[in-house]
Amino acid sequence: MKRLLLVLALLLFGHSVGAQEIVKIFPGAASAPGDQGAFFVTDVRLFNPDADTTVTIFFSFLERDVDSSQATELPVVIPPRRGAAFDDVLLFLFGITNVTGAIRMRSDAAFHATSRTYNRGGGAGTFGSFIPAMLSSDVLVQGILLHVANDPADSGFRANVGFANPGLQAVIATVRVVDAETGASLGAGSRGVPARSFSQIDDVFSFVGAGSTV
Repeated sequence: MKRLLLVLALLLFGHSVGAQEIVKIFPGAASAPGDQGAFFVTDVRLFNPDADTTVTIFFSFLERDVDSSQATELPVVIPPRRGAAFDDVLLFLFGITNVTGAIRMRSDAAFHATSRTYNRGGGAGTFGSFIPAMLSSDVLVQGILLHVANDPADSGFRANVGFANPGLQAVIATVRVVDAETGASLGAGSRGVPARSFSQIDDVFSFVGAGSTV
């Protein structure tokens, strides 16, 4: 199997926030079925590091391919030096399922937030990805994803690519798949991402016209 690079170009415009406000994003979250009977969920863990002050974190769900700039915010209150755990957070906190998207959090005080998105897997166990909360300053204009695999015919492996736009303007995300050994471009494609939304390209190799590449 060839080693491949995926070059990711993403125009994202952050928004201005108040001087004391902290905004973090989980760029991917799910409570939704996948291929071959999989069901993916996102668990979230929060922690208030302050020894004296209660923290209120306002959560909003950024829908897939939908402008969510007016999304309802739900408050989560965490006492000093305490944590909170939300398994299948989209169902538990927002009361929704069969959806994918991103999660926006804001607070006027510091807080820690992590997530794990995974396939429940039944009796065979689980597998998934740790997804940390990202600050608005972490937003990328361009980047590179390494070790992207595509071998759907034999092994069933394919690559999906997700985008989270935390800003108040729609953006265009462009992906280009590059052969790491030769540097040759295998194809490119673009996708519009609405304001404060999440979008995902399923099987990015097919999306750029290189679905037969292994």
